[in-house]
Amino acid sequence: MKKFIGKAFMLLCMIMFFIGSDSQVVFAGSCQNASCGCGDRGISSCFGSATCWYNDSEGCTGHSWYLYEKTSATCTSGGRVIYKCSICPGERIFSIHALGHDWGSWKSIDSSRHMRICRRCGLIQYEEHTMSDWKSHGDGNYSRRCPTCGYTQSKGLFVSVSTTNWTASDVEIRISGYDEGDGNARITLYRVNSVSGLTEQVEDFDHGGAHGWTSDSYIQKNEGIYTFYAVATDTAGHSIRVDTERVYLDHSNSEIIGIDSIETDWTNIAPVISIKATDYLYGTNMEGSGVKSLTIYDDAGEKVTTGVSSTAYTLEEKYEGEHTWKIEAIDNVDHVTEEYVTTRYDITPPGIDGTEITYVMKDGKVISGYCKDNIINQHIDDEIVRSVNGANKSSGIKSVILYKVTGAEERVIYSDTTYHKFENPDTHSYFDVFYDINQTDDAVDYYLLITEDFAGNRTRKKLTSQRMLLTCFHTSIDRGAY
Repeated sequence: MKKFIGKAFMLLCMIMFFIGSDSQVVFAGSCQNASCGCGDRGISSCFGSATCWYNDSEGCTGHSWYLYEKTSATCTSGGRVIYKCSICPGERIFSIHALGHDWGSWKSIDSSRHMRICRRCGLIQYEEHTMSDWKSHGDGNYSRRCPTCGYTQSKGLFVSVSTTNWTASDVEIRISGYDEGDGNARITLYRVNSVSGLTEQVEDFDHGGAHGWTSDSYIQKNEGIYTFYAVATDTAGHSIRVDTERVYLDHSNSEIIGIDSIETDWTNIAPVISIKATDYLYGTNMEGSGVKSLTIYDDAGEKVTTGVSSTAYTLEEKYEGEHTWKIEAIDNVDHVTEEYVTTRYDITPPGIDGTEITYVMKDGKVISGYCKDNIINQHIDDEIVRSVNGANKSSGIKSVILYKVTGAEERVIYSDTTYHKFENPDTHSYFDVFYDINQTDDAVDYYLLITEDFAGNRTRKKLTSQRMLLTCFHTSIDRGAY
């Protein structure tokens, strides 16, 4: 009885193992005693005189099973367990499925691959990185990541300019970059003209797939207002772009306007030096750095007035004569433009010097410019000694005319010594008027001598003769300019 119970318990454990396994049970062998019931399970006979029986609720419990063969399953291949009956030829075969790999985590091994190791069999598996798209960090740096292993690549592009202020010098554009990913194939630099809107490629730097840092530069020489942008393209065709701030180049001098409107001929009206200055970029209507100062200097180097983009100066009497003025415009990048203009300012009338006398009669009447000997003898000049302002030059005599005046009628006396006109200004020009009244039958009220210089100053002088005095013609008009 104890022996039976022990076999039954062992058989029950085997049945539990079979039920809990996904292995396939295979029955084999033959049984001559068909009444044992094993035929329903494929066993048609028992071995020798042994007897097996079948129990509907417990299966074939009459077999005496022992482990015949065991092959363990691996990661990639299945295993099996074979049990045989010690009583009959019957056997049971249990198949075990492949276990599958027990992979560790993915780890990057280089810039293109990652790997993982099976913890059970030690197999190493390699794969290419599956990189994400490049992401900008807003500071010129970009990165991308392999989501499988966490491997990260970065690259960057940086562009700077030597100055963003107005400058008279050339501007250097500096470009640097790196690429830990596919490698930097090339960097292309473009220039955008802020005045015309024209965009053009100005440089193309070939880097042949470099992964480390690269440095390039470009010198902008032509004046104007520009922005630049650089495009870095990797060997896979991906591009990133960085823009510069605006640069301002002013290589042109300011232009002084108004010189042509300044009176440069001899004048007795104080000349006005009124000028403006502009600072446009060459060939455009776009203002450059702008005018910083506009100054007028006299010919002694003294500053007489200054402004920013316009100024004016009206000559004082101390500048009577011929003076050359310097007009200087300075822009905000210290370009200096100089223009010169010469003014000719004469406010001193020509002088008339003669032999006449002023005679005062007993009754108090005055005869002015009385030619006692009936001879008009006058010297006319425009020398600078006559100026009270210390003029360095005068306009010179333009005309000398002697008139006979009778009533309201003035008649010119044409002769080589009474009439003359000068062609050109000359400080040292002069003329001597000579007229012998004794040789004429003149019946006039008086003689009028008028001389004028090239600045428009006029001197008038009335002269009377002895003949007029005898007829008691008296005048109170003194010599002088009026």
